[in-house]
Amino acid sequence: MIPELVEVTDAPWKVLPEGIHLATLEETRDRFAINDVKRTLFGGFLEAVTQLADARCALVFLNGSYVTEKPYPNDYDACWNPDGIDENRLEPIFRDPRLRGQQKIRFFGEFFPSTTIVNETEQTFVDFFQNEKSTGRKKGIVEINLETDPMLLGN
Repeated sequence: MIPELVEVTDAPWKVLPEGIHLATLEETRDRFAINDVKRTLFGGFLEAVTQLADARCALVFLNGSYVTEKPYPNDYDACWNPDGIDENRLEPIFRDPRLRGQQKIRFFGEFFPSTTIVNETEQTFVDFFQNEKSTGRKKGIVEINLETDPMLLGN
């Protein structure tokens, strides 16, 4: 379940409360894909997570201004858990960090392995994403289990 957004002092938009919030793709779409821009971004996100699920990725974490009250974000940020990935089925666009620009063109957002350390922060992406960008204060992200998600299972 996705909780109500909260204010963080000096942050430009309301954000998710601190923590990792488990949700389905449908809950995520219904909560955040509220206009044409956000629906387009969600469509790209859905295409990407479908590719990741095909490679046996179990978990994806959604972040960025997409999961805030910002009405017209430019993109979203996401990270995926590499545990159990079938490297033979994983598209190169997810393996090679130099292809991030192609990710944005194709999926309208960027994807990073959740266990990769972010430059100079000594934090993994999944931890780094829980910091509000302009203030550094703690905030939340959305976790989606691709192995059990009804939208991906055709339910």
